[in-house]
Amino acid sequence: MKPKPVATAPPAAASAEGAPPAALALLPIAPTIERGSPYATALQAAVLHALLAALCVSLTRRYGDVATVWLANAPVVALLLYRRGHWPVVLPAVGAANAVVNLMAGSAPLIAVAFACVNAFSIGLAFALLLRAGMADMTLRRTAQVWRLMVFGALLPDFVSAGVGAAMLAALQGSDFARAWAAWLQGGLLGSVVVLPLACLVCHGGWATVRAELADARVLAFACLCAGATLLCLAHLPHPFVMLAIPLLWAAASVGPLAHAALVAVVALTAIVAAATGVYLAPPMRSHWEQMYSTLALIAAFLPAQVLAAAIAEQRDQRAELAARAEALRRSNDGLEQFVRIASHDLREPLNTIVQFNQLVREDAAPMLPAASRKHLELVAQAAHRMRALLDDVLQYARVQRLEPGSRQAVALDALFSELRQTLAGALHTSRAEIEVAALPVVPGHASLLSLLFQNLVANAIKFVPTGVTPRVHISAQFEGGDVLVTVADNGIGIAAADQARLFKPFSRLHLRRQYEGTGLGLALARQIARSHGGDLSLESRLGQGSRFVVRLPTAR
Repeated sequence: MKPKPVATAPPAAASAEGAPPAALALLPIAPTIERGSPYATALQAAVLHALLAALCVSLTRRYGDVATVWLANAPVVALLLYRRGHWPVVLPAVGAANAVVNLMAGSAPLIAVAFACVNAFSIGLAFALLLRAGMADMTLRRTAQVWRLMVFGALLPDFVSAGVGAAMLAALQGSDFARAWAAWLQGGLLGSVVVLPLACLVCHGGWATVRAELADARVLAFACLCAGATLLCLAHLPHPFVMLAIPLLWAAASVGPLAHAALVAVVALTAIVAAATGVYLAPPMRSHWEQMYSTLALIAAFLPAQVLAAAIAEQRDQRAELAARAEALRRSNDGLEQFVRIASHDLREPLNTIVQFNQLVREDAAPMLPAASRKHLELVAQAAHRMRALLDDVLQYARVQRLEPGSRQAVALDALFSELRQTLAGALHTSRAEIEVAALPVVPGHASLLSLLFQNLVANAIKFVPTGVTPRVHISAQFEGGDVLVTVADNGIGIAAADQARLFKPFSRLHLRRQYEGTGLGLALARQIARSHGGDLSLESRLGQGSRFVVRLPTAR
């Protein structure tokens, strides 16, 4: 049986997400869905369909052969989506239940059978379209899922079945096709929009989700608010439908999708009962098209709340996923730092032993060793030195990777570079480098890390110069917006444009070790320190014309 044109049956007599009778009838079924045989599923679907069909007939089928609200098909569609292999048994059982309800409502046997066939066709079409659209297992926690559900589960199947049903009524009892089509479409569409999301969520979540969401005290409060607001709007406002959505929009930000679908059902059932009992009297309708447009206005009032609920659920899921990934990253970083610390300690001990015994051999036995052996010992010492430097750099890099932005202090860059001169005194003396430092500001940060950053830059400026050239380094600063740009310019060998992109990658070297010593971590570490302070490190250079490293640092904490 299906909706039929009834000018007196108010458009508010249908709603957007799930009537409580549908939900209450479905709840006992949900826990047994997974264990049910095809015949058990068919029995459940037939009973559920019959109960909702009887409700719709009693409330809205008073002056014709079509109920203007039809909640009975959507729960069966949801049930089929989760028991997909049972449709050959379920559809005939539902059709039989539909025919029985129509016979009990006074329809002629032929009309009752025709109603049953069209409703079974509508259910099967919605089921097939939703499967085709990939909606077999939906959580409705994505706005795209809600829209696909409405299009493939409500609009398209109800549009087609309304045409089939209206043609059937026109052929069998001479009904006006347009009037029957409009009434059938509005009733079926309202019922699908109301019940289908709720039914799908109940079937998907089962008892655990139902209990968890409906046990929230806010759901009861919102249910009372929604029912009361619906009655007030219907009784006192000339165009109440838009106002019905306001409590639902508020609830969308507070409760889960299943609870929100149940609240939409509360509003729908309240409106249906109010219209059926005369609490709400619809304005006079001059034609069935006016009633249809009014019904579409009601649907339009429910859809924004449904989409908003899905969008908020999607945002919550994304925040939870982001938090989980952040926690996993933190654990990974903790493990990495612990590994680096342990590895550094465990490697440093045998490395120190190698260095010490190598030194003893060189001091005690060097005069007795051939020149080649002494050269080999020197190479061992150099390799040990590189290993120690590499361990230090790797440990520093791991620490900077997980640096948190808190606990920053004011760092005077002038004083920092004065201390840096002392740290690099040996290299400055050996290379006879000339360093010119302009006036530098105070910035918030970690003094030890900023010292390490500029130590790497200045050490590179001293090291990477052509043979026989005296290194010259100029350090200056300028303000740009809320940042300070500290420039370290040198007269070194420069860097080709093609090589600059990989210069800041860990362990990336542009020169052989016999040409220039280093671990390949210095610039990667420097950039990481700058970024951990909310800034960055960039490079301007040409091969053979020196380099300019620009450190951008925020001036405010």
